[in-house]
Amino acid sequence: MYSQKLSEGSCYSILWDNQLEILKVIFQLDSQIIKNDFKKNFVSQIETIASKKPKKVIIDNNQQQHEIIQDLQWWMNVQYAEVFHNAKTQKLAWIVSNDFLQKYLLYNMITPEQLEGLLKTHYFSKEFDAIEWLKL
Repeated sequence: MYSQKLSEGSCYSILWDNQLEILKVIFQLDSQIIKNDFKKNFVSQIETIASKKPKKVIIDNNQQQHEIIQDLQWWMNVQYAEVFHNAKTQKLAWIVSNDFLQKYLLYNMITPEQLEGLLKTHYFSKEFDAIEWLKL
């Protein structure tokens, strides 16, 4: 499905689907990564998103094995909000485990209310469901 790897770091990969025009970010965090390495990887990720200017995005957190600290999460949210706004991204689908969704959604992730009017955001536990929603 994804025809092109746009970028890769020690804790993420970014893939592109030419047919559906979907950009997919896959997080692969573990407890070994340190804050500065994570920030460096994240800035590289933001630069890739900014250059591609995707209208539809999937952020896959299913492989994330480590919780991101609160101040770093807020920093990420601001970076994401800015890059998606500037790229005129229309839809953002988060893929997270049901466990993760129940525990952390209200505290650690961008919520639809934060981006109301800018970006349609929805959370899924399966990539298939996310893709179907993005295709609408």
